[in-house]
Amino acid sequence: MKNLKFLVLIVWCCLFMVVTQSCKKYEEGPAISLRSKKARVVNVWKAEKATEDGRDVTNDYKNITWEFKDDGKFIITVKDASFSLSLNGTWEFNSDKTKIITIMDGEKTESEILRLKEKSLWVKQKETHGSTVHTIELHLIPA
Repeated sequence: MKNLKFLVLIVWCCLFMVVTQSCKKYEEGPAISLRSKKARVVNVWKAEKATEDGRDVTNDYKNITWEFKDDGKFIITVKDASFSLSLNGTWEFNSDKTKIITIMDGEKTESEILRLKEKSLWVKQKETHGSTVHTIELHLIPA
């Protein structure tokens, strides 16, 4: 009887590990979280690290914050010693919650979620400048 209980416990643990690994949506994200994806996104974020095509461009983002609100509103704020500018828009997830879609002045941007934790949001997006496409990766932390 004792061996049977032990065997059931081992099978249960293995099953739990398989299920939680298969539920993991983001390559760098947690296997399981008690907070919803929306609750983890809703925050004011700042760049801890930023790269463009693999080059470190963190300094270009040091005065920017991204605010995702619970009601679907989105605000980007740029603050410098001499000015402050806020841009408003909306945000939502795509259907399988692997991307964040922001819409500002009719322009839609899709950012692939790489990591989504309570204190860490990593996203990757493509930006087009003329005929050149750049890959931007942002590692955000709470502001």
